[in-house]
Amino acid sequence: MLTRIKLFLQRLKTEISLADKLQLVGFIIAFISLWCVFFQLKENTKTNKVAIRGQLYQTEALSAADESGNDAQTLQTIWARVPPQIAGEQFSSTLLQLATTNKTAIKAKTPAELFHSMYDATVFANRSSCESTKNLRRLFLHAQTNLYHVHNAYDYKRDGILGNQEWCTWKGLIREMGAHPILLAAIWQGYQNRYFSRPFAQFLQKELCPDSTPQDIADIESFKRDREFIRLFYPEMTKKDWPNVLPDY
Repeated sequence: MLTRIKLFLQRLKTEISLADKLQLVGFIIAFISLWCVFFQLKENTKTNKVAIRGQLYQTEALSAADESGNDAQTLQTIWARVPPQIAGEQFSSTLLQLATTNKTAIKAKTPAELFHSMYDATVFANRSSCESTKNLRRLFLHAQTNLYHVHNAYDYKRDGILGNQEWCTWKGLIREMGAHPILLAAIWQGYQNRYFSRPFAQFLQKELCPDSTPQDIADIESFKRDREFIRLFYPEMTKKDWPNVLPDY
């Protein structure tokens, strides 16, 4: 066997022209260069993943810090638990009264009505209305921040930066807010302005108002109450074609 290899190498030395040898050397150098580029890209991808995951956790820490600041009592109401027997309009008013005394907001029957009760020009023109909805606007922005924070995590999961198990811890933020009317107002506002993607909208439907109850629900009665409230408060969101107008990227 060794003899054959030696004979082959001798033939290469004698039979291959200088041009062929240079071409072979060039090919070897190109192959090594491509391998080095591939290895560097792989290392850069790992570094980028670590950086992106770090940004996610940093944003989460900043959000938690907001909830311990001056607006803590208001912002923490986004996580308030309501007994499952409190349903429908009473469910909505119970949560909203934790952040406002404004009757128009408390009696809102749709996400659009709730949003306009906070942000219409007439609200800002009236000192009393503006003051009574101030905390609601803070709560809305807090819910909005959490919503798009989860959207970022969702995109990173699709890109392979987050694994399935880690993604479960992030999507829990949506399930914990549940059918809070302020969250639904944030979803409505984002939907109207095309702020989130079609796949993320499909995820929201599956997470908050699916036809069947997911197997991993801890509090089934509260989940069913929340789902029924969404069907009452934001029925468009429960329709199969609701996500279709959103961009797919």
